[in-house]
Amino acid sequence: MFLLNTYNAIYCACATLLAMTCTCNGDEKNGFTIIEMLVVIAVVAILASITVVTYGVVRTNSELQTAKTDAQTIAVRLHRYKSENGSYPTSATFSSLNYMTVTTRSTITYTRNAANDTFCVGTENNGSLAYATSSNTAAAEGVCP
Repeated sequence: MFLLNTYNAIYCACATLLAMTCTCNGDEKNGFTIIEMLVVIAVVAILASITVVTYGVVRTNSELQTAKTDAQTIAVRLHRYKSENGSYPTSATFSSLNYMTVTTRSTITYTRNAANDTFCVGTENNGSLAYATSSNTAAAEGVCP
């Protein structure tokens, strides 16, 4: 009888910790209490809100980085064009160049100053703006100066 009572006490203690059904001393405990359920729901809600906020920040940073990469890639290609042809392309020529296109969702704007033979290329990706110039191919956030 002593072993049975000891086993029953250990079983009830473990079952209580795991929120399982247990008959201990004639009392029956079924499932979770309302407080336990509310605590679990609150924890899940907090974790979900953190995840949603983090996802938005990561997505915005990703769109900005895509715009910067596109601007920098096009600026490097424009320098290659100048070394092959002697000057930067005009706006009309720029749009017809096959190797100038990048395979992204960015919208590209290209302006050329013929007097100085300089350019500024801007990219926009879902509201994130970046640009690169002939004097600095490293892309920066914002619009062409």
